[in-house]
Amino acid sequence: MILLFAILLFICAWGVRFSSFHEDYLDIDTTTSVKGIFAAIILFSHITGYIQLNDNWFDMSYRTILGYIGQLMVVMYFFYSGYGIFESFKSKMNYEKSFTRKRLMKTLIHFDAAVLLFLILSIVSGEKYPTRYYFACWIAWDSIGNSNWFIFVILALYACVSLSMALTRKCEGHRQKVMAVIISLCSLLLLGALRFTGKEEFWYNTLLAFSLGTWISIYSDRITSYFKVDKGLRSGIALLTVTLSFLIWYQFFRIDWLGVSACLFSLAVVTGCTKIKLKNKALDWLGSHCFEIYILQRLPMIVLTSLGVNNNSYLFVAFTIPCVIIVAILFKSVLRKIDEIYFA
Repeated sequence: MILLFAILLFICAWGVRFSSFHEDYLDIDTTTSVKGIFAAIILFSHITGYIQLNDNWFDMSYRTILGYIGQLMVVMYFFYSGYGIFESFKSKMNYEKSFTRKRLMKTLIHFDAAVLLFLILSIVSGEKYPTRYYFACWIAWDSIGNSNWFIFVILALYACVSLSMALTRKCEGHRQKVMAVIISLCSLLLLGALRFTGKEEFWYNTLLAFSLGTWISIYSDRITSYFKVDKGLRSGIALLTVTLSFLIWYQFFRIDWLGVSACLFSLAVVTGCTKIKLKNKALDWLGSHCFEIYILQRLPMIVLTSLGVNNNSYLFVAFTIPCVIIVAILFKSVLRKIDEIYFA
């Protein structure tokens, strides 16, 4: 199974460029590529829930890598989402007016379209879930076989953004900073609420990376200007400092419930992108299809498991990955049609 990470490493090395300082370390091409890497890692992680790994080095090393990464595999989605929203808010006319409909509601409808497929599958297969799941699944609070927690949290964070926009409409000067403060406070409240309601720790131990992304957006020009002063020395020092801070913290606290590890990790990745440029068609495709891959990957896994294919872990992987790719392509084309009708 470790071959999967070897293939991913090969893909990442395809077209990689090193520099003393890449000014485009937070542009859409870079963030899409990074999201593509973690889309593959999330797929690898979910596969392990349906197969029995062997005791050989190849499978155990695969499990060890996934165990070490843990919930960090979703951190950059939170960070880039918060960052991207504020970048769009700064640059796009009328972005605020359409945010709730085109970001929050659009994400929810896309998610519900996927949930409908899982509902059909559960009916066909005869799989039964508690009655309340059939109601709560549409807002991602519960699951009927699909992945859900990330969608619930990101929708809640989008709601925090909508609230911050509404509360600061008459704010004169420093509006973005006030919005970021509101989002940060709401994120802490969300974290506390999820913890209080008894949700598993993975529901909330990475979500503060979202609010960190908003703050990085506010100060991005200053950060970039600071890094550009010399030939990459400042960005190199920043990379070394943040990476060491993350590794030390992670060594002692792993992925802590408050999200310090998640925030340090996101900063390490961002500063790493000032030195390393990952860009190729494979990563672009994975990154641009990360939602479809994430939300539908369990469909073929469930079907293949019901057919007994998971009895052979290598055969299961060989069938699962092509099926996920096909399903992601088809589902994205359906979502485009939905968007043309409702969100044009």
